[in-house]
Amino acid sequence: MHRNDLENIPIFLLIAILLYITSNADSSASAHVAYYIIFTVARFAHSFAFALQLQPWRSISYDMGLSVTFAAGIHAMVQAFNVSAL
Repeated sequence: MHRNDLENIPIFLLIAILLYITSNADSSASAHVAYYIIFTVARFAHSFAFALQLQPWRSISYDMGLSVTFAAGIHAMVQAFNVSAL
């Protein structure tokens, strides 16, 4: 595991916990599962691309994981404030 993992995984886990806490019975659990799966696949792909020095796949997988983190964070904020945008 390299330092990039240590900087991104804990942030996503914190946002995932906040997403779970702010969830209500009406929210879609499939969206949460999609966030978790996409982030996990992106991090594995990033580690694989990092180990084999594959560019631009390393950057693409990093950006995918970062995008999922932002999306989950926005989803958690929307649910926390009961905004019906999602």
